[in-house]
Amino acid sequence: MSTAYVVTWDDSPSSALSGLYVQKVRRRMVGAVRDQLITVPGRDGGWVYPERRGFRQITAECTLTSPPSTRHAAVVSVADWLAKTGARQLKFNDQPDRYWLATLTDDPDPDEWRSRATFALTWTAQPYAYAVSTTSVTVTALSPGTLSGNFTAADTIDAYPEVTITPLDGTMTAIDFTLNDSLLSWAGSLASGVPINLSSVSDTVTTGVSTDAELTGAYTPGLVNMADVSGEFGMILEGFNTWAIDWTGTATTARIRFRWRRRYR
Repeated sequence: MSTAYVVTWDDSPSSALSGLYVQKVRRRMVGAVRDQLITVPGRDGGWVYPERRGFRQITAECTLTSPPSTRHAAVVSVADWLAKTGARQLKFNDQPDRYWLATLTDDPDPDEWRSRATFALTWTAQPYAYAVSTTSVTVTALSPGTLSGNFTAADTIDAYPEVTITPLDGTMTAIDFTLNDSLLSWAGSLASGVPINLSSVSDTVTTGVSTDAELTGAYTPGLVNMADVSGEFGMILEGFNTWAIDWTGTATTARIRFRWRRRYR
């Protein structure tokens, strides 16, 4: 019997389990549709209130082969592999460049008979898969000089970035930063060479070196600096993206790094 798929759950591949074969995988085409349709008396049709996508369901149909004497022990080994709570990374070998942030949502019910057991595994995932590797773009802003610019993202779905701004030759005492028409203002003070991180992943502003190396929304509470923040965090859009910055202080040059994890349907 050949293995059609290798499923990697929280960095543990199904191929490491003797006798486990993942024969079929079903990945819903889009996340749950959450648009609200309201019928309005006296009006053709009604109102449509659009909403962003909900969770997405992923199912894997499996067969486990083993001698009858060790069949249930093999089932237990699969249970040990699965028994992880909370959101974890779920990967499939036919899409090695991405992972799903998923949680196991159904208790598998194995049908055991003689030398085999069959069962289905069901996960509930975020509506989009995430790229295994992050993407980054770095630009330089000069004052007076280049205070705005643009870049093109090869993405097909908007993404949540972390934007790191670093004054290179002086201090910054206030920053107004715009990403695709979303303006975020910060009224603190930065010494030369000290970065500030505007994270749309965690909706936080931190000063100092970012501790969110994997862009999961992690941050160090002691570095949070939200007292002087107003506005909204921006998104990376598919295709053309614009940015603009204004600041006060002695710095005449700022390095701006955009870092994000692409999302896929």
